Amino acid sequence: MEGDFSPISYETISDFFYRKLEENLKYLSKSARHYIYEVLSNIDNENIIRGIHMYREKPFAVMLEEAEREERRVNKQHLYKSLGDTCMFVGGICRTDRVDDGLLCFFGRTGYIGAGMNEEVKEYSYKYYELAESFGYILNSLRKIKSPNRLKFVTDAALLRMYDESGDKDVLEELRRRGIIPIKSKWSY
Repeated sequence: MEGDFSPISYETISDFFYRKLEENLKYLSKSARHYIYEVLSNIDNENIIRGIHMYREKPFAVMLEEAEREERRVNKQHLYKSLGDTCMFVGGICRTDRVDDGLLCFFGRTGYIGAGMNEEVKEYSYKYYELAESFGYILNSLRKIKSPNRLKFVTDAALLRMYDESGDKDVLEELRRRGIIPIKSKWSY
């Protein structure tokens, strides 16, 4: 028998997400990256599946209202966290045109801020605030992992919004390639 019988290398979904998140989300803290990794590598996670079903059954606004009306702190924190996780998954991995990016960012940020405000352990709450603050950056990074050529089919206005939300260098490069130079942004110093 002749041939190359060297071991075939492969990686699990978890390994893939870990490697890609380390490459693309390097500006986030380790705890925030680890949280995103846990959410995405456990796609069969009951909370994600429940969140996606809720997303299909009711709008994000209703999910937010339910979180705000909940009286028990533990349940409230869980509902807010589910809203943030669902927005991250739907906007970053599933990428739907049913929801505008601005609304996804609003509901995702609001979900993580609510989760942070209702977190009983103060040290864990900072992770949620960082996720909220960086939500646009996270969505763009997840989309980059999913589809490296995603920017070619995005309108100029949507690209400007994406750049304003995230400061992503790939988005800026695509804008410049199209002859558009953002004048003022929180990312242009």
